[in-house]
Amino acid sequence: MNMPVRGRGIALGIIALGFATTAAAGSAVGSTMVLAAAPTEMPVIQQSGTIRYLSGGVGDEERTAMNQVENQFNLGITLATANGSFLSDAQIRISDSKGSTVLETVPNGPMLFVQLPPGEYKVDAQGFGQHYSKTVHVGERMSKITFTWPAQG
Repeated sequence: MNMPVRGRGIALGIIALGFATTAAAGSAVGSTMVLAAAPTEMPVIQQSGTIRYLSGGVGDEERTAMNQVENQFNLGITLATANGSFLSDAQIRISDSKGSTVLETVPNGPMLFVQLPPGEYKVDAQGFGQHYSKTVHVGERMSKITFTWPAQG
């Protein structure tokens, strides 16, 4: 299912890269060239305390852009339905092994990437009248989990 991309802010680094690419080519071409040289639009990396996270994945281009930076995170969460559609707007809470909440957010799309200290975490997902919980071990490399809701009417 190809969902339309909702408006997103472009990270300053992406804009800077677009300008640097144009400058490096020695081009005096107008802004159309800058936009064409810039990478795919990317949701902005956010921070809550010491925890960095990135959410989005609405539409093919945004999912591709997020997958290109997934190695910067060690937990990937996907929200989907049983028939393969993606969901967003579910509340996600991640708790450490002591039960303390380390991140609580509502992702801006079906994908949420989080950078956590290595350890055991409980991930709760609540939305659409359902509550799910999974325990995950997070190490240096990406651990991935998916929460699957019944097909939405």
